[in-house]
Amino acid sequence: MKIAIGCDHGGFPLKQRIVSVVLSTGNEIVDCGTNSSCSVDYADFARNVGETIVARQADRGILVCGSGIGISVAANKIPGIRAGVCHDIYSAHQAVEHDDINVLCLGARVVGEEVAVDLVRAFLAAQFTNEERHVRRLGKILDIERDAMNGHFSRRLFNANADVRNFSWSWAVASELESRNGSLFSTMEIWIADRFPFSGMS
Repeated sequence: MKIAIGCDHGGFPLKQRIVSVVLSTGNEIVDCGTNSSCSVDYADFARNVGETIVARQADRGILVCGSGIGISVAANKIPGIRAGVCHDIYSAHQAVEHDDINVLCLGARVVGEEVAVDLVRAFLAAQFTNEERHVRRLGKILDIERDAMNGHFSRRLFNANADVRNFSWSWAVASELESRNGSLFSTMEIWIADRFPFSGMS
């Protein structure tokens, strides 16, 4: 398999060890950055790995940040990506076998290096079982994803009297707000000032 690997600065110290483990198992690497400990934003590298998989330039991915959480949230915004944070061996293989995850997310500040090695090996060795109950459940996940791509949830969020400050920020929301308000930046200012008055935008 080809494995896309990405990390932020928090995950960089663990990345090279993971690369060596992936190569030792006979798999190939697609390096999606980062390549130093300089501070960067994890979402950029989640996007790099996700887009690589969606473009079929890699079969699976591994993402590493400090906790594994932020980078998994970002990766799961990409249609076609099923990313899971796995910090125990059972989850690392079960998430593939039952849930067909295609991206393993790790927290470099949560698990030790040797545990991470075992997690990567378990993830790479696992295969989706294709059992009927898991296929059915995966199908329902794909239905949710398809509905989201078709705007099902954004249509429910907005109405003529919607107060933009009541919604959590997302790209789907951003697109809708831009079309309603004409200026995405001014809408972002409203949202940021409302939740973070110390930002200087209030």
